[in-house]
Amino acid sequence: MSKKGIFAVAISSPKGGVSKTTLCHSGCWAAVNNFNTASYLIHTDNTEPVNIDASRGYRQYDCQFAADPIRDKSGEQLEKVKYYWNNLIEMAPKDERSIMFVDNGGNKEELALFLAEFADLIIIPTVVDGISFKRGIQHYNQIKASNSEVNVRFVVAGHNGKFAKRDQDIWDSVSDELKPLFMFLGRSSDLGVFIIDDEIKKKGWSQPNTPAANYSRAFFKYVLENLPKQD
Repeated sequence: MSKKGIFAVAISSPKGGVSKTTLCHSGCWAAVNNFNTASYLIHTDNTEPVNIDASRGYRQYDCQFAADPIRDKSGEQLEKVKYYWNNLIEMAPKDERSIMFVDNGGNKEELALFLAEFADLIIIPTVVDGISFKRGIQHYNQIKASNSEVNVRFVVAGHNGKFAKRDQDIWDSVSDELKPLFMFLGRSSDLGVFIIDDEIKKKGWSQPNTPAANYSRAFFKYVLENLPKQD
């Protein structure tokens, strides 16, 4: 397992409104409540962090505006990201799996380059519109130009992968090389049966059997499938 037992997953996109924050909190919740995995969230987005309480089972570190070229000119918030990142790595038990999520949004090249170098997995969320797909793919190319070996995937939030005729050109614009990197995470209301399979029932993970919980499980299961294998 990389980084002394802790994995680092960045949810990164320069486009707003594509579910970055939702996916981070969904992943943290599912990790703790269904997958026996300690989880942490480093909030770097320019939006206010979501208030969470101890009942959710994970901790959030507030580094709002980190690496923003206007609001973090001094780099203080970016240094906080690196401080929390390094502390979590140092504190992580080597024999237990844990995970940290980092939400990265906006035009923050310095943070994007940091994540490209050190994250175990970068997920670029998008929604079905031409601008979101275009900017997501541009972000992918930026990351890959910095580190060609970085592990990157796309998640299309709120879509089941069946494109209406009016939207088919959006999917057709994606190269055949990139299409296998896309996961379609349907609307939470579509996932009532999707994730409640026999394996999960046996482990008691089907409670609560709610759309939001199943959405979180589906996403975190995808994260686990795309992390580096344990050493």
